[in-house]
Amino acid sequence: MDDLKEVEERARLAILQGKEDTGQMVVRLAKGIWLGIEEQESELKKAKIREMSLKLNDLESGLARERETSKALLSAQAELQVELDTSRICGDYALMCNREFAE
Repeated sequence: MDDLKEVEERARLAILQGKEDTGQMVVRLAKGIWLGIEEQESELKKAKIREMSLKLNDLESGLARERETSKALLSAQAELQVELDTSRICGDYALMCNREFAE
């Protein structure tokens, strides 16, 4: 923004002092406008990068939470499988004992 202000100030001074012709003033003003556009584009790019970085951080955090949830679910599933297997073994053993007793 400093370059733009400098160009505008030079143009104003030149007009006041009558030292420049119209063509030179137009060139200076065009240069100032161009610098302003470039600065705005730069700021927009920086804002976009910041926004994308925040989104990426949110996605990474969400992914980490999903991983922890998946680990917890797998652990719970393994525990339930052990309980199920144990109850089947106990049931099979009880059935075997009943058959032997009935014989």
